Amino acid sequence: MRPILFEVPFLGWPIYAYPFFAMVGFLVAILLAARHSARAGFDANHALDLGLLAVVAGLLGGRVFFYIQFHDRFAGEPWYAVFEIWRGGMVYYGGFIAATVVLFIAARRQGLPVLRYFDTFAPMVPIGVSFGRIGCFLNGCCWGDPTPLGFPLAVQFPRQPVPGRDDIASPAWLDHVDHAGLSPTSELSLPVHPTQLYEWAALLAIAGLLILFSARATRRRDGQVVALLLVLYGVARFAIELLRGDHRTGTSLPALVLRPFLSADAIARVEEATRLTASQNVSVLLLLCGAVLFVVAPRRGSPAIGTAGQSASPTPVSPSTPGEKNRAGRY
Repeated sequence: MRPILFEVPFLGWPIYAYPFFAMVGFLVAILLAARHSARAGFDANHALDLGLLAVVAGLLGGRVFFYIQFHDRFAGEPWYAVFEIWRGGMVYYGGFIAATVVLFIAARRQGLPVLRYFDTFAPMVPIGVSFGRIGCFLNGCCWGDPTPLGFPLAVQFPRQPVPGRDDIASPAWLDHVDHAGLSPTSELSLPVHPTQLYEWAALLAIAGLLILFSARATRRRDGQVVALLLVLYGVARFAIELLRGDHRTGTSLPALVLRPFLSADAIARVEEATRLTASQNVSVLLLLCGAVLFVVAPRRGSPAIGTAGQSASPTPVSPSTPGEKNRAGRY
């Protein structure tokens, strides 16, 4: 655990691990997406512009979703604590949904075939997010459940990860002292699953599968790459949430739907049997959406989601000068 990577020489400004790796991930994903979109016949500069727009939307959406899901953690905190993202506190799904909506609107306004355009971005999304999970691990957030004794992948987080900074404590250590009977004099948390690293590995595997699938000559449907992203990440995130130790409450969507039709006792039983975390509920919804999209995605050459009356086929960018092509494709 290393929540502060280093301090700027002579200035003493701390560089926090979580926002540092999150921003590196955003930049890597944008540059790779721009390069990939240029190869697909789109304008790389447009991809850069839309990528930066998606980053802003993703940051806002991720933080807003975190506040909605964990608003009780801000009780007694000053108002500006909502913006202190270096302390952790971004929900991937909130950022993903916000960035997707913004990209959809922007692509529609520019007359781009949305599904095909999203396919060029899809493999780069898990690559970018994987950097954020490294930041999570170094920050100590998003920790896992306690592991069985002797579990080979278990990690322990220190009580005081930054020497001389009593204001920075391991979230896992604090949680175990409050809820798991850990002695306040212990220097380490209980051994836990490194769920941040589990997800990091899953994200890289998903990115590899998406790149392989998008390169297949037999793929004939626009939107199937992004559909596969929704399915694969939905499955991976749902499974990893089962091992997360930072969620103590959940929501039952079936109970919410059936509440007007069943008795209180029946609703209680349904809620107990089907309670899921917020991210698991979103995983189920996106998994279903991805499965449906994969099946009904339009074939190449047929009208896709874009501006009214336009073909799905992108218009290759014709550089106005000999150097323009190199500038568009250098990413």
